[in-house]
Amino acid sequence: MNKAITIFLILFSFAIQCQSQKEAYNWYFGNKAALDFHTGQAVSMDNSEMLAFNGCASISDSSGILLFYSNGEKVWNSNHLVMPNGMNLNGYNGATQSALIVPSPQINGTYYLFTIGMYLGSGDNLGCYYSMIDMNADNGLGDIVQDQKNVFLVESDSATDVIMAISHANHKAFWIIIRDFSSVNLFKSYLLDDEGLHQSPISSLCLKNLTPNASRGTSKVSPDGKYYLFGGQGGSPQNPRQNELYRFDNSTGILTPIFSFSPDAIALASTFGAEFSANSDFLYLSTSHITWPMIWHSSVRQFDLSKLNSVNEFETSHVILYDEIMEHGFKQMQIGPDGKIYIAQADITSSHYLSYINFPSEAGLACNFEKNSVELISGNCIDGLPTFIQSYFVKFNWHGNCFGDSTYFSSWFLPEPESIQWEFGDPGSGPDNLSNLLNPAHLFSGPGTFIVIATAFYPNGRTESYEREVLITSYPVFELGEDQSICQGDEVTLSSGVILAQCLWNTGATTPSITVYDQGEYWLQVENNNGCIYRDTINVFNFPFPALDSTSLIISPTTCGGSTGAIRGLAVTGTDPISVEWKDVDGNVIETDYDIYDLPVNNYFFYATDGNGCTNLLEQFEITDAGEILIDTVVFQPSYCGLNNGSITITAVNGLGDMLDYSIDNGTN
Repeated sequence: MNKAITIFLILFSFAIQCQSQKEAYNWYFGNKAALDFHTGQAVSMDNSEMLAFNGCASISDSSGILLFYSNGEKVWNSNHLVMPNGMNLNGYNGATQSALIVPSPQINGTYYLFTIGMYLGSGDNLGCYYSMIDMNADNGLGDIVQDQKNVFLVESDSATDVIMAISHANHKAFWIIIRDFSSVNLFKSYLLDDEGLHQSPISSLCLKNLTPNASRGTSKVSPDGKYYLFGGQGGSPQNPRQNELYRFDNSTGILTPIFSFSPDAIALASTFGAEFSANSDFLYLSTSHITWPMIWHSSVRQFDLSKLNSVNEFETSHVILYDEIMEHGFKQMQIGPDGKIYIAQADITSSHYLSYINFPSEAGLACNFEKNSVELISGNCIDGLPTFIQSYFVKFNWHGNCFGDSTYFSSWFLPEPESIQWEFGDPGSGPDNLSNLLNPAHLFSGPGTFIVIATAFYPNGRTESYEREVLITSYPVFELGEDQSICQGDEVTLSSGVILAQCLWNTGATTPSITVYDQGEYWLQVENNNGCIYRDTINVFNFPFPALDSTSLIISPTTCGGSTGAIRGLAVTGTDPISVEWKDVDGNVIETDYDIYDLPVNNYFFYATDGNGCTNLLEQFEITDAGEILIDTVVFQPSYCGLNNGSITITAVNGLGDMLDYSIDNGTN
């Protein structure tokens, strides 16, 4: 047996991953507005060429160098020129989240640009599409791949306005989440992994049935992937709760409803922007509502996510951070690399400013809302801010979730702290439970869920603590068993017995078991939802084929249309005991001895069954009719000396050998 078992350690490019991920360091949005976060705070820029009334997206590489940005209709490169093939995308810049950019886990340097429309009174602008951008094209400035432009996302016919992305639990893949506003009202989660974009989405039921013309709103996923919010507009006294809160499972892509709620049941507020704090402790909404007599208010509110036991408890937990009389007030919200939550302002007197929430992880007014805190030196924000993969805004991340391997942590605090104190929530690891390294590694003492806390210390004396649940799982160990042998032409089922894991055989099959018919080496790779991979190999052999010895073979034809043919002299060697069968053309067994007689004209099949239970066809033989027996020569030798020593030798032309019967007395003897 040649059995190979290999544990595949998922080795990431840790030297790169330990650097702060800077994909969200350049923001392009609104009417030629832009921000740069490289200094640790938002700095306005004046180099944008984009007009985006609402939705837009931008992306940088991991070192923070701008790659491109889009409003869902066009895409601009880092020189702020429209890419050669970057026109006429199927998004609409008035949609809340008209564009979303996700790097391909499959092809380095390639990006998916998702675009989505908005309901405009007909179905012409519905649906989600994606275009592939190759950053190697156009001399490194990037361009849309011609035959991968405006590719329709399957089952997104009624999608409009909102699209979000979050990392998969394995930190390698992504979930793309849209809402289908058809009569079915489903969320669709599409997996994007190293095999590409899976066009068979995971569906989850929505809390409310909304038609496309009532779909205006926003959506957000918490940076840690725990929660999803759909914020709606246009509540009524009969149905004030237009906001929907869900739990999100970033292992399976399934959204589970928590409840619908209203920001302000009395004032019937509509939600225009939403964001979660980086630690998922709080939810923030920007809302508008009317007070008597027809006075518009715009507000920023905080909700406590620890109050999810009941909708009433959650609604009453909200704190109004700021409220002002203005019709076109606070709009889109987006967490930044620095952990602050930035808020677009559409009011004509303040649209060239952004407001922000300084400390979103603090409760109530301690979160420190500041109006007009960032001045835009160019353009204005109108209604929107760029949409990003929300995972970019956690305070730390990690790679390696498999028990027995080290887990590598990387700090994403911005600005970079003076020092960090790590507590891994693993007292079983003894003194290794603590670390002062900026980007430490930790070997967990066992599988399970661990609360890891990172406390950042800044030169001005400020500290910031952030915690995340880290799930450590065992490798999905299994065995395919001992090598197996089968008879040629037979089949065998190879089974792992694994459940709730992704399977991949070297045949391309993705089921826990397969049936094989040929000899060879077969391996199965199993990956659990935490990215831990295990592989086992099994060999399938064919039993040796019995050998036919035909050195003494005699085939005697039949004659004169009779049944006098015969096949004799065969021998078989192989695994004992060996039995043989002769079958006719209809598969009927006609003899079980090696020699077979009294055969008419036909084909005859010789089978052998060996001690392994394998039955194999060894050869096919044909009996022909020799016709009339013709005498070739007769040699006569007379007797002499009165003795019985005379002879007659007759040679027949058809070579019947010892099967000839003869008589010299007219058949008497």
